[in-house]
Amino acid sequence: MSPNQSRGRLSFSKSPIVEEEAKQELTADFKQDLERMKAMQQRLELDPDEMEKMKSQNPVLLDDGVLHGIGYKSFEIMEILGHGAFGKVFKCKLKGKNTVFAMKVLKKAFLYKNKHLKYAITECNILKQAEHPYVVKMHYSFQTPDNLYMILDYCNGCDLAYHLNKKQIFEEAEARFFIAQIILAIEYIHGLDVIYRDLKPENILIDSEGFCRLADFGLAKENIGEKDFAKSFCGSPAYLPPEMLHSKGVSKSADIYQIGAVLYEFLVGFPPYYTENIKDLYQSIRTARLQVPKYISKEAKDLLNQLLQKRPDKRITLEKLKSHDFFKGLDWQKLMTKELRPPIHLKNEDGPDTNEANNEEYLFLKQQESKFIDKDYTQEN
Repeated sequence: MSPNQSRGRLSFSKSPIVEEEAKQELTADFKQDLERMKAMQQRLELDPDEMEKMKSQNPVLLDDGVLHGIGYKSFEIMEILGHGAFGKVFKCKLKGKNTVFAMKVLKKAFLYKNKHLKYAITECNILKQAEHPYVVKMHYSFQTPDNLYMILDYCNGCDLAYHLNKKQIFEEAEARFFIAQIILAIEYIHGLDVIYRDLKPENILIDSEGFCRLADFGLAKENIGEKDFAKSFCGSPAYLPPEMLHSKGVSKSADIYQIGAVLYEFLVGFPPYYTENIKDLYQSIRTARLQVPKYISKEAKDLLNQLLQKRPDKRITLEKLKSHDFFKGLDWQKLMTKELRPPIHLKNEDGPDTNEANNEEYLFLKQQESKFIDKDYTQEN
């Protein structure tokens, strides 16, 4: 198992429900809403003032796409960015505008058959309310008979896994700057009573200015207060906290453990306890003593030991974390307002692929891009 495989998300139960049944189940309620919204649109087209009044009174509804007149045909697909079992991610732009977005497309039938629909709904709910400089923003959401859509910030600097593969490790000043942004993002979502549960370099995107954006809330859990626990066993193997493996449920402290796992990878080049044998990996996460290379500073070593505590009740808190000596001299308020500049501006520096294997992957993605077609809801569907 490679480090990338160890980062892969766990997948669980499947159901024999066929695609057509899934589509009917998922769209029945929406069709009723569609009729109501169509009637509302016709009325509002005759009264622009009323449209503006509705926008000011309930701006969250604008993410529903239908009220805002937004759907699949509103966007021009520019290129495919990624493809997986769940669906696809495209680079796109709103027709008639120059703003570029990322279009996340989730297949309804896959979500339903694999009992992942609740994760998509949760992600959408969280991103609708999230407004933070280090959390990816969702601008619109809508659905077609086959797919769910999220229109998100486009981050052209790739993710931190890409940059770790390029650099192997980050200098401590670089690691400090990047992990500090993630701490602010996690602190914010904890304030919304949300736990993230899937922190890893792949889910940390880099925007055009070189700042981090926390993305992919598919495994996040809502309504988790300070004393609440989430019971589901989920996440990415190399980053699972010990309490998850003990099946005790996880609290907000699990995200603090994963901050430690990501910081460790920034400084060392691979996650803590990494091994190719997943059984040994899990056993080490549960019981092994943390090994920190000698070149790591004493401040970083102390912080890693406090973040990666086996017992969640002994783990450092976010409040104490921000005042740790590892962050001495960091102005958290200036970081929050982006007055501090990244010590290194990470960019996607890959040019056209010349490697045959990469070319094959590129051609496969382009084939998926050319095959993709969808249609918005109509009276007939």
